[in-house]
Amino acid sequence: MSSSGDAPPSYSSLFPDNLRPNHLGRNLRRGFSFRQTGEYDTTSSETSSGLGKGCVGFCASLGCGLFVLGLCLGIPIAMIAVGAGNLDDCEIERLVPIWLVVMGVFQLVEGSFRSLYHGSRGDEDDNEASKDPVACFIFAWFIAGNVWVFSNWNEYSPEKTVNGTLNGNYCDDLTMKFSFGIIVTYYALTGAVLLCLCLCCCIGGHGARTD
Repeated sequence: MSSSGDAPPSYSSLFPDNLRPNHLGRNLRRGFSFRQTGEYDTTSSETSSGLGKGCVGFCASLGCGLFVLGLCLGIPIAMIAVGAGNLDDCEIERLVPIWLVVMGVFQLVEGSFRSLYHGSRGDEDDNEASKDPVACFIFAWFIAGNVWVFSNWNEYSPEKTVNGTLNGNYCDDLTMKFSFGIIVTYYALTGAVLLCLCLCCCIGGHGARTD
């Protein structure tokens, strides 16, 4: 108990610095500003992450599209180049290089010709591939190539002459092997597409039964 002559306690001794009104308001303002800054930074980072994912997805889609386009254009052009460059270099079956050229040309024009054909017919029989003359020709020409290539695969020789005379079994090695590879590749792609369709049907049927 202090005597009546002692001085009253000071304001600073009763209220620490952090509890003074001016300091308390400043601390509250700092906390509010920090919360605002934190929320803003989080939103900004999420936006940047979304933009980054979108750019990656766009680049991946563009790359896949260019790859598929390169295959669709590159293979027919290669067929035309190989076949046209060796038209007279396949004695065992002169139709093999011709098959390459015709197959490549029709594959290049197939899309545009099919669009014109279906456009002139309208929507009638639009889903019937048997009514498309280009598709029918390509299918028949592909089967003919199978006969010409596979029937001579084991008999052809890359040697143009034998003992100074023209070899009747001669065929340019690149022409024959390229034709064989194209046919096998088409069968492999067809099998892969059919397998994917079967898997999709099985998965869809399983999901329907589960529901």
